[in-house]
Amino acid sequence: MMYETGLEWKEGSRFRVSPVVAARELSQCTDDTGHIMPQLVVNRARSEQSPIHDEFEWNDTIAAEEHRKAVARIMACSIIAVVVRAKSDPVNVETDIIKSQRALVHMNSGYRWADEVLNEEAAYAYLLSQAKRDAQMFAMKYRSLGEVGAIIAAIESTPI
Repeated sequence: MMYETGLEWKEGSRFRVSPVVAARELSQCTDDTGHIMPQLVVNRARSEQSPIHDEFEWNDTIAAEEHRKAVARIMACSIIAVVVRAKSDPVNVETDIIKSQRALVHMNSGYRWADEVLNEEAAYAYLLSQAKRDAQMFAMKYRSLGEVGAIIAAIESTPI
């Protein structure tokens, strides 16, 4: 069977350098096991001649603030709900942070409250596409669990 592969950035990525060029640079920054080492990437990118140099913030004050924002994003995505049911093991479930029953969702421009985008056509369309993608990923991930069959059937039978 013949097939073609190529490299692309994930949706929402903001890198300007070609993914092919970035992959070539990253492949030069691996340890003995083949894992990309972030410090080696940063060291390689320090040179202004590096094709990935401009993808990094070199002003330490700005970089520190951007790092804090990254930690905040990781924190917001790292909280899980633990569902405890009688006579069964607890189940860890990814969750959205809730404030007064409001869902915090990731948008192209960062995190926003879901109810705030309902009247913004483009933002709402983006949120709906993310919901569809998440539902499809849920269906693929949990298809083998009979207990969620009704949920998967609903996902697959609902046009979005």
